[in-house]
Amino acid sequence: MKMTMGARAQMGLEYDWDRALGAPFALAPADLVQEGLVDDPSYNEENKKLGEFCAAVMQEELAALAASRAPRGKRIGIMGAGLMRDTRFWIPRAVSLGLQVKIRDISRVACKNARQFIAENNLGKGVTVSRGDVEDWRVWEDVEDARTLAFYAGQFFQNQTKNIMWDMMYRVGSQFLKIPHRCVYILHPRGEDNPPEKVRWRNTVPYTDAELFDAFGHGFCEGVQVLPLGKHLYFHQTYTLFKVRAA
Repeated sequence: MKMTMGARAQMGLEYDWDRALGAPFALAPADLVQEGLVDDPSYNEENKKLGEFCAAVMQEELAALAASRAPRGKRIGIMGAGLMRDTRFWIPRAVSLGLQVKIRDISRVACKNARQFIAENNLGKGVTVSRGDVEDWRVWEDVEDARTLAFYAGQFFQNQTKNIMWDMMYRVGSQFLKIPHRCVYILHPRGEDNPPEKVRWRNTVPYTDAELFDAFGHGFCEGVQVLPLGKHLYFHQTYTLFKVRAA
């Protein structure tokens, strides 16, 4: 039986992100690529529009973070850089507002791409990049650091197994959001908006709202508020940008 990448992700099998991100049209819908319906102009335009959507939403959010009464050295952590199609338009704005940006990714290709972006945009003093696995809880050292005001997870949780995703979301709700002024931004393809008969995925698991936010209904996570900030159509995949904060 042929196994889809979504099924592989659910089973926790290793996924080679360096190879995946280096492939042609790496982030385009797998079904459209296989059918020859994606070319350089369409791929670049769709990535640009996705980036512009995220930037438009994040502009106001970044200004609010920068103006908060948190300690100096305010920081936003980015979970997974990928090819930075959803972050490259707003990271410079975050730095200009005095926010520090901390990027972490398991992929060498992603980290190299992020460092190149930093150099090209002279962001060396405001943005750092480190390589590490999200399953290593040392990644979460910023959870207890009051300078970290937000995490941004763009197309991130969809690439985690259900158990890892649940554990991480529980930690977000039970620890990170307990400190005032904090929030988490999640760009995710909801299962409700992307039925399997319409969209075929590579490594992605399009978790439903009930699956993605289930951890927030347990114990110390109670009282967390999930706010949809907008939707965007990427080719035929629908993404929602959520803001998660203490109610």
